[in-house]
Amino acid sequence: MRELSKEWDMPIKVVQADVLKFIREATRQWDYIFADPPYDMAGIESFPGFLLDYNLIGTGGFFVLEHASTRSFERTKGFLEARHYGQSVFSFFGAGS
Repeated sequence: MRELSKEWDMPIKVVQADVLKFIREATRQWDYIFADPPYDMAGIESFPGFLLDYNLIGTGGFFVLEHASTRSFERTKGFLEARHYGQSVFSFFGAGS
């Protein structure tokens, strides 16, 4: 796991890591998680539920999954919205949604 830091106007911690390992080993909740797994990742359909089941999203926080536009997560637990950018989509999920 590699931590990157930069000065921001708000407290922020950026972690670059294998997302599945990170989820399994996490010891705290986060306000924002962004995941960009390989578009052809096996099991990507169950990934949002897997992450939300670990209760890593804090109150008011959200999780963003970048994925191919050929996939839809609109009926997935926690889904909030999808933003389309060409062949890529950012799907937003919230805890308790």
